[in-house]
Amino acid sequence: MLRRSVQIKPMKNVLIIDGGGAYSFNMARSLSYCDDYRLHLLVDVQAHIPHRLDYVQYHEAEQLDNEGQWLSAIISLLQTQNIDLLFAGDEAATRFLITHQQQLSAHVTVPALPDLAAFDLARNKSSLSRYMAEHRLSQPATFIYDPAENNGDFSELSALRFPVLFKLPAGVGGEGIRKFSDQSSLIDYLRSNPPREAILCQEFIEGRDICISVLCRDGEITACTIQQCLIDNPKAYAPSLAVEFVHNDHVYKVAARLMKLLNWQGVAHIDMRLHEASGEVYIIEVNPRFWESLMASVAAGVNFSWLYCQQMLQQPFEFKGFKSIQYIRIRTLLQCLSGRHRLRSPCRPLAVRTGLTFHLYSLRRWLRLHH
Repeated sequence: MLRRSVQIKPMKNVLIIDGGGAYSFNMARSLSYCDDYRLHLLVDVQAHIPHRLDYVQYHEAEQLDNEGQWLSAIISLLQTQNIDLLFAGDEAATRFLITHQQQLSAHVTVPALPDLAAFDLARNKSSLSRYMAEHRLSQPATFIYDPAENNGDFSELSALRFPVLFKLPAGVGGEGIRKFSDQSSLIDYLRSNPPREAILCQEFIEGRDICISVLCRDGEITACTIQQCLIDNPKAYAPSLAVEFVHNDHVYKVAARLMKLLNWQGVAHIDMRLHEASGEVYIIEVNPRFWESLMASVAAGVNFSWLYCQQMLQQPFEFKGFKSIQYIRIRTLLQCLSGRHRLRSPCRPLAVRTGLTFHLYSLRRWLRLHH
């Protein structure tokens, strides 16, 4: 009896260098869908890892807050684990790869990354705002107060319509944002709390948050999802509790122009504000990294972690768009049913996804590998 031989495709070894970071868990979880990658995470021995994934190989090292130690730990793994690709989740780790890519590329494939100037410009709200003003990209009317230049001169605030948001140049998740309803209260705050670096005073746009997540190559978007706020976070300016995926050509065109100007490489998450009355969109900030709602993108049919690996290792992939779903975690959905939250769009029951199936990663991966 003849038996048909089955050719097993060799798996690629991928190392996430900030395995204890805020975004690495969902990056690893999204790769549980992919039987062509074996995943490794580098974590600090002191890091608390609340959930360990059984299909991931964890490697512990000491003092990863020291760049020299971090680099040595990575090179050691490259030499012992046959790693094919490095990638990073948060901004600090991405910047680390950019600054050390020449040294690391002698051992492994380092992903195409934005150049350091573009990366630092994108992550700093003040620098990004100046850049967008120079290139006439859509953003809320903004006054950048630089203590080295303005020296207590707040006269340009009179050009803004209030309410106005005060923003730190590197705040994350709404950190440091304050809303002022009039010019005098904002000036009083600035005089009482003199900033040490350039800060933004930006007109508040009535509407809702809308974001586009992108994967880019040489400044061109190769994959994307667009999501808008479905349930507001009770914490002001924090990420939405639930999102819905929508198609918006204006959002795509604005993002595409910005990514082209920056010649962006890799992933980014661009926060915008949609003025619902006019349909205008305004760029708020760029997060040059992976993002918190990564699994929502997976539910919408776009697995950015896998696409990222495929693109960086020059493997074929086809982006077929994304589904128009509403992504609400089960806990938030139950709170919504009890009247605790309000949906900003009508609920579409057939389009609702809760992420419950993500918890079945072990069974799903076993079935995929033994089918």
